[in-house]
Amino acid sequence: MFAAEVLYDAAAMPEPSSPVIRLPRVTAVAAAVLVSGPATAQDWVPLHETVPVSDMPCAYDSYRDRVLTVDWTHGRAYEHDGVAWLRVAPPPTQRWSTALAYQTARGTTLAMIQSSNASSWATYEFDGQAWLLRLPQHAPPARWSTQLTYDEARGVAVLFGGVGITGPMGDTWEWNGSDWLPFAPAARPPGREQGAFGYDATRAVTVLFGGARNGNVLGDHWEWNGANWIQRSPATLPTARYRAQLAHDIARRRTVLYGGYPLVDDQPWEFDGQQWVHRTIPDAPNVRGRHGMVAVPGGVRIFGGTIPPVAGPREIYDYDGAAFRPRHGLPALAAIAFDPVSDRTLLALSERNGAAFAPVRTFEWNGTILRERLLPGPVGTGLPQLTANPGGGFFGVDQGGRSFVFDGSQWQQVASIGPPPRSYPAIATDAARGVVVMFGGSTPAYHDLADTWEWNGASWTQRPVVGPARRRLASMTFEPSAGRCVLHGGYGSGAASLADTWEYSAAGWNLLDTGAGFATGFGRVVWSPERGRVVLTRSEFAVPDSVSTWELTGSLWQLALSTRPLPDLGILAADPAGHVVAAGGTTGLSLMLLTNTPAVIDSAGPGCSSRALPPRLAVHDRPRPGAVLRCALVGADAGQFALLVGSNAFGAGTFGGCPTTLLNPALLRVATTNAVGQAAFRLQLPDSAALIGARLGLQALVSEPGGPIGGVFALGEPLRLIVGD
Repeated sequence: MFAAEVLYDAAAMPEPSSPVIRLPRVTAVAAAVLVSGPATAQDWVPLHETVPVSDMPCAYDSYRDRVLTVDWTHGRAYEHDGVAWLRVAPPPTQRWSTALAYQTARGTTLAMIQSSNASSWATYEFDGQAWLLRLPQHAPPARWSTQLTYDEARGVAVLFGGVGITGPMGDTWEWNGSDWLPFAPAARPPGREQGAFGYDATRAVTVLFGGARNGNVLGDHWEWNGANWIQRSPATLPTARYRAQLAHDIARRRTVLYGGYPLVDDQPWEFDGQQWVHRTIPDAPNVRGRHGMVAVPGGVRIFGGTIPPVAGPREIYDYDGAAFRPRHGLPALAAIAFDPVSDRTLLALSERNGAAFAPVRTFEWNGTILRERLLPGPVGTGLPQLTANPGGGFFGVDQGGRSFVFDGSQWQQVASIGPPPRSYPAIATDAARGVVVMFGGSTPAYHDLADTWEWNGASWTQRPVVGPARRRLASMTFEPSAGRCVLHGGYGSGAASLADTWEYSAAGWNLLDTGAGFATGFGRVVWSPERGRVVLTRSEFAVPDSVSTWELTGSLWQLALSTRPLPDLGILAADPAGHVVAAGGTTGLSLMLLTNTPAVIDSAGPGCSSRALPPRLAVHDRPRPGAVLRCALVGADAGQFALLVGSNAFGAGTFGGCPTTLLNPALLRVATTNAVGQAAFRLQLPDSAALIGARLGLQALVSEPGGPIGGVFALGEPLRLIVGD
């Protein structure tokens, strides 16, 4: 009897409205003749991301059923498709702030992006593939913390207020798709920032509630009808707040107000056009501000926010008027380990349910897909340490001092007297001697330890050896080529960051490196079967959200990858493909892979169209063996035929007088563009490792009145995909 499984691979999720088209399965022999791309150096690549939405604007693309958000702190943009986060084209520059509003009539997301000193203010539109700079004749003065939404009935985006260089602003502007128009009605709200702002599709008005002005928190309700601002004064108003969110639940014809500062109200307010009602919803999420919220079919969707002391939770909730339903993203401790006997990588999550831990959730990573095993997990104080069990399976220790084994089908507590309870010890499996080694950690009274224990598969034994100083959160791995465990770093007395490296064997502990050459930070080590070396990642405190990667040769650490932005890199393990996989983030479900063969998506040349900007393809999934690629065509005319073609041969050619770089293309899919000139295609890549390094070209042939090919067709810009990790 096999336990049930749930896939957490976005590329493998079905999409009923768009059937999967499968390319012919490629055998190892056939794959060998595909043209390989240029050799690539090892790098970290994101596989499964969880995004901490905090002070990040969100907008719902109703055509593509995606929520777009911009992480302006790191210069990134993401889309959430209801299941997983996908990286999309980054914003044109890393700016201080961004405001977003999806424009239904145009099929694009309007983005107002400003510089760190608020001196410049640019208008962009994101069409699902690229950020397009617009150059209107007029534009609102530069500001930050503004309010922006989209009026669907009139087809305009509405902007109000914010804070400029001189202070709060109270002006009203509308974007009609080509220019910004100012409005100066006699009555209007006082200038403010960080107000809750949204469009009420039932009554066709824009609603403004609260915000902040010169340090004062506001609690007033205003509505904009396209000509005038009208202040509403119902008998009951929500409590004053700023950094709250408004979204309209079209199914229930209610405008929902949720969250904001001061953090005193964990319940939603709803406005039906006449009165505000304060709801009482059981098991409502923790009160939060700085979150995102958008209207989606069936209700509203809430992203992240700030819940002190958690700065950026990854939680996502759907609210339908009856309940808050978590989609994923509860804060969790994570443990990950690789068992070479069963050739499996296990990820164990200990989610926090208030002050307590929920039962451990069990996931397996097979090198391509993250699967949840729906089986009972340990209950109690979490399972923050995990390693391979001698003889096969997995072995874990929780913060209560209990030991567990997982044999692939069930968790079982080991009845054995062992080390006293502790948090964050270092743990690794010495495969040569068949023992689990555990060092240090911190007691429940926050006393750091320096004891060494071994588990032989049946019992614990404390080793009378002297080694590293007391510490917690050290990292340890087994180096099979040297027959030793390697321990690195951690935190010592108080909050002192350590960077020394030790080796451990039957003979005891030996210092390898003092750590003097490392900048102050935090490190994790793991054995890389692919590299044949111990790999170290170091997060330097002086460079937040960035990681450098090192490799150990003997007793010498050598820099393999310089510091780069990798904010979710956390605990490390090997995987069945021999790569190093990292799990991290608040939820523990962010996955990154260290690989010599990263997948690549780039341009394969220009398109050919009578339009100023030719139609374009966007693929936000990674082209990995077995992946389902969701290809989106944007920038075409509405209601036109679109043919997706593919080829593994590249060169200089022509089609109907248009230049092309794809030779002998094959027809893969036919579609019709929607009302905003978009079409969607899905392609299943064969699940064969022989595809690694293979190249695939994709291009769209689109019907276009007056187009350059026979006056009826155009060629979209082609993409080149290199299949990898």
